[in-house]
Amino acid sequence: MRYYHIGAIIKILLGIIIAFVLYNFINVYEDPGVGIGFGLLAVFLIARWVSFYVFLGINTSIRNKQTQEKASDSYKMSLLFGLFALLNVVLLLLSMRTKLLGAVIVIWFFLLYILLFTQPARANHNR
Repeated sequence: MRYYHIGAIIKILLGIIIAFVLYNFINVYEDPGVGIGFGLLAVFLIARWVSFYVFLGINTSIRNKQTQEKASDSYKMSLLFGLFALLNVVLLLLSMRTKLLGAVIVIWFFLLYILLFTQPARANHNR
């Protein structure tokens, strides 16, 4: 479990450093590709790894699983959230984000969550 924390802290710091360098040293008007690329990377890293700790806190308070299992599930959930945040930022940058598309994306990620984190009923009958 300690490796999850070390990796998460390193990646949060990396995302913050990328955002700081991007804000202070890169002129996005002169090189928009680099600015947007690094900006999206920073958004993904920060959103994913901050959400790891949020999901770990939620899993710790409401679930009775082992610590390693909670961290593993939080790691997977944070990947989903990072992709969700990245997709929304890209759609905002492209001016393609609408309320309907936003609702579809939320439903799609919710279905992915259910698919990945719920066990089928018949798996519980076999135990």
